[in-house]
Amino acid sequence: MLLFLHGYGERGDDLERVKALGPPKLIAEGKDFPFVVVFPQDPRGWWEPTELTVLLDEVVNEFKIDQSRRIAYLPKGSSDGSTADGGSSS
Repeated sequence: MLLFLHGYGERGDDLERVKALGPPKLIAEGKDFPFVVVFPQDPRGWWEPTELTVLLDEVVNEFKIDQSRRIAYLPKGSSDGSTADGGSSS
């Protein structure tokens, strides 16, 4: 499983903005990945760790992802790093 968190410039409610870069762009262009790719969009421009945990739990259950093989990779964007390190703005 790959979790792609967009940067601040892709915030909002238009998923086409998220599809402009990274794995979402590749998928929109027809690329097929051998794993589940999750790319939520946050309208605020920052990520709440508890919301992401709930989302990932739902994806794991819905797609029957093997917990022993579950790996989430967080590509670096302009706003996602503040969540990945627990909220630091540095």
